[in-house]
Amino acid sequence: MLEKVPTNIKRLIHPLSNAICGMVLKVFKPFKHGDFLEVRGKLGAVKFRGIRKTTLASIDGKEIELNNTVFYTGPFHNLTAKNIVQLDLKVQVNYQNDMAAVKQTIMDFLAQSPHILKTPTPKIKAGKLSANYLELNISPWCTLNNYDALNLTIKPHLMEHLDKQGYLANTALHKNKVRFA
Repeated sequence: MLEKVPTNIKRLIHPLSNAICGMVLKVFKPFKHGDFLEVRGKLGAVKFRGIRKTTLASIDGKEIELNNTVFYTGPFHNLTAKNIVQLDLKVQVNYQNDMAAVKQTIMDFLAQSPHILKTPTPKIKAGKLSANYLELNISPWCTLNNYDALNLTIKPHLMEHLDKQGYLANTALHKNKVRFA
């Protein structure tokens, strides 16, 4: 629809739509300063909410600037309001493994757990590199009410599952940490 609109008109529509969305955010207040949000796969705490843009502070301290229209053109989740927590797991896998297959195996395993939330999506990132292994940081999400069940069941079952696949370099899963949203 906007393909046929002249460029100079598009330049007016974009900031205007951000401003209108910013005013709607001020009226309905779906989140407040400090709330932890997931917007289009990005996670962060609300640092600033302006008329045209909202700024999030990511977990690693980077600023994520978002046009206010993203809150009305796609889904976003206020994780603070939902009492959601993230479990951080670390596992060491052999270098010779196909890392895409290892990641897919872990994601498939997590998808089968009734306590793991589908949104936000669990993240798997490369961590420490060693001469013999790669440490993967695995971050699934759950509600605070299900944290104990997740903590008790996921670790040993994930380790057993990865060990059966021959992916583990070290059979000890490092101490996990919980991060509150």
